[in-house]
Amino acid sequence: MKNLILSTIFATVAFTNNAQVVNITAFQTTNNFGFPPSTPAQILQDNTYETASTEYPNTFSYEIDFTRKICILKNDGNSEVTRVGFVVKNKKSNRDFEIEFTDPNDEFDNTYGIVVSNNSAAYFENTGRLIELIVFKSFTIF
Repeated sequence: MKNLILSTIFATVAFTNNAQVVNITAFQTTNNFGFPPSTPAQILQDNTYETASTEYPNTFSYEIDFTRKICILKNDGNSEVTRVGFVVKNKKSNRDFEIEFTDPNDEFDNTYGIVVSNNSAAYFENTGRLIELIVFKSFTIF
């Protein structure tokens, strides 16, 4: 009986830590960049090249569905702006993951995605020579 209770607790914790739909709402952003071979997660933690950002709306959100592998960008009115497929590059929990967007027409010249690591989150673009991040300085994840 004791093993059954422990198994139930572990299963519940594993399920809640790996939510199938993650929503990120950003309220304030900054720009940051770094260079390969650093990863987006490593650059996110290093604010050496971080600068203020004023070109993005005050509030926007991403709805990331890990079951269907679809990410939906929504504006501050909660209306869908675009949706794109993705591949999971790393997922430890709903607060520690990296996804890369996919293009069915293969028109992307660069790699785009979202990284969440160590209580930080960002949208990134990797050109192969430079990795640019839009860092979410004020955001919620649910």
